[in-house]
Amino acid sequence: MKNKNHLDHFTVVKILKKFSQKEMNEFEKMINSPFFNNNIVVSNLFKVLKKYHPDFSDSEISKQLLFRLATKKNKYNDKLFRKYLSLINKLAEEYLFILNSRSNLPAKEIKILEQMSQRNTDDAYKRKLNSLKKLFSNKKIIDLSDFYLLHNLFVIEHNYNNSHNNIVSLRECGYNSYINLIYYFIFNSISIINQLESDVYSFEDINYVSNIGEIIDRTILENMINALKKITSPKDKYLNLFLDLTLNDLKMNSSDSGINAYRDLFNLINIYQKRLSRDVLFYYMQRMIVFCTLENVKGKYDLTKEIFENYKFQFKNNLFTLYTSDKLDFLNFRLIINSALKNNEFEWAEEFIMDNINKVKEDSRTNILNYAKAVMCFYKNEFTESLNFISNIKHELLPITLDMYILKIKIFYRLGYLDSVRSQTDSFRHFIKNNKLISEYHKVTLLNFLKFFKTILRLSVKADKIRLNEVIDQIKSSKDTKERKWMLEIAEELLLRNNQNSNLLRKFPA
Repeated sequence: MKNKNHLDHFTVVKILKKFSQKEMNEFEKMINSPFFNNNIVVSNLFKVLKKYHPDFSDSEISKQLLFRLATKKNKYNDKLFRKYLSLINKLAEEYLFILNSRSNLPAKEIKILEQMSQRNTDDAYKRKLNSLKKLFSNKKIIDLSDFYLLHNLFVIEHNYNNSHNNIVSLRECGYNSYINLIYYFIFNSISIINQLESDVYSFEDINYVSNIGEIIDRTILENMINALKKITSPKDKYLNLFLDLTLNDLKMNSSDSGINAYRDLFNLINIYQKRLSRDVLFYYMQRMIVFCTLENVKGKYDLTKEIFENYKFQFKNNLFTLYTSDKLDFLNFRLIINSALKNNEFEWAEEFIMDNINKVKEDSRTNILNYAKAVMCFYKNEFTESLNFISNIKHELLPITLDMYILKIKIFYRLGYLDSVRSQTDSFRHFIKNNKLISEYHKVTLLNFLKFFKTILRLSVKADKIRLNEVIDQIKSSKDTKERKWMLEIAEELLLRNNQNSNLLRKFPA
């Protein structure tokens, strides 16, 4: 039972755990600065807390001890202790804000410009304004945040000119503010609509997705982009590239032009990747992976190789460290491993596991390692070893559970354990139908897999060449079916075996 005096449940402790030692030292200077804090007890309390960083797990640590060391009083006062911790928490939030401001220099400079515009510092304001305009005009990297920052810059300039009766510049400022806001709006609208639409495939009961079209649909966005292209100078390669990227991103969800838009987007990114910020590059790489994954499941195209190449590109450019501080979550690790092994990239997969297993949270490492080895053994036809690794997986995440059901079905089939296969397929069907977390779309793809697989299973016991050819044609033309490629592989193996047996009978009749 956890000690009720332990500090883990305090928000400030959760924040401090994530601070590096350098940040702790810097934060201590901030706490000791009279500008930020003039409460000596708060300074003392942080000084004591710092000794237990980063885990704060020492058995001797307690609220009573910390209070006594910080206040020099023996009698504990819980209300006061929580007040002091709350003050440190507010200072920690202020420190995080400062860190963010440092990392986003243009945003910081625009905030300074806004203050200057309101304080009658005309010369300083104009110098700062011209400096910022020059900074943005010299930037040739597409960074989404720049559009929003420029919108704010022109709003500040508009308000300043208005207050100084500079009527001539108002229209130009208003136009520039609006047009940059439109760029920002278009990118984010497409990004959010894409995410909501892909959520339909992953989650159950996403009722609000159907309402998006009532607010703004893709046709309106496409018309906006084409209108912007008409008024954008051909010489402005920066904005034309941005509009081409957004237009192809938008068209990828079209059933008619989706694959062509994907290829155009892929080519643009490969040619102009150095012109894109890491945020924008990461977004488009992830977007293309989602598109390829959905196209694979729908059965229209086989884009397995493209998924792997996109993941390779992300790792080559260190894009996975963008938001996660050099960490990888369990599910991303799973997707990357599967994309490599489906392309028989065993050496790359093994190297990936060795180099990145420590990036997974410690409490998940054993599971993901067993998962990766189970999948790898399967693709190497080491089926018994794969089952051994599966038995060691203790993870309860739904995607992993689904993967393991399918993997065991495939292994039992390859080993010829037909009774085990039947038992596993029945159990899997029951699990799918009764699990409310599986989206309706995924239920369809999984149940279609089981339907075709059970037919193949029957034909593996009682050969029927005509029916086997029918099933192969049905799988080829099927949509929304999981494991199409693998089922075609085993069905064609059965057909080949059936043909060989027929030839033997003709050569050597009974």
